[in-house]
Amino acid sequence: MTYKYEIWLDGNMVAFDEGYETRNEALEFAQENIMGKIEYYNENGVENVTPSDFTVVIDEEDEIVEVEE
Repeated sequence: MTYKYEIWLDGNMVAFDEGYETRNEALEFAQENIMGKIEYYNENGVENVTPSDFTVVIDEEDEIVEVEE
């Protein structure tokens, strides 16, 4: 089983990624992604964005089973 994360800001999904072995690994990468987004926003004139402004959703990935005909 693998996990994915979604990062939301003001009701908009701003990032997602998948393929993590544990929930903690997905959360760690999501937090790193958030810090990168904050740095980007600050460099581009968007001020007062903090980690608490983001919502992180971590969930199990749907398994896709390929069927040969």
